[in-house]
Amino acid sequence: MSPNYETLSDTEKYFIVILLALYAGTFLIGIMFLGEVPCMLDLEGECKFGTYFKRLLPFYGFTFALNIAIVMSAYYLNKLAKKSIFIFRGLILPPLLALFYYLYHYGSNFIRALF
Repeated sequence: MSPNYETLSDTEKYFIVILLALYAGTFLIGIMFLGEVPCMLDLEGECKFGTYFKRLLPFYGFTFALNIAIVMSAYYLNKLAKKSIFIFRGLILPPLLALFYYLYHYGSNFIRALF
């Protein structure tokens, strides 16, 4: 028994475009700030409030991109054709690998920055 896929309304098509733009934006933010080593928040020292969050941007960028990809693949699972589902599931892989790379290289500094 082959599944029947629903056609997308115009609102859902715009929603996909907005989510794809957010996905690309958050993933690019993560890549742009990837070399920044997380630091502990010290308002009087070297790591002030803005620097603290700037150095955590790669983690948040990759995490948000991963969340957006999961939402797209889960929401449109029954609505799109099988080829589109595999594309949306494939969007999960780049931020997940980038997140693992980030935590592998900066994990100890990241843990120290949070606690």
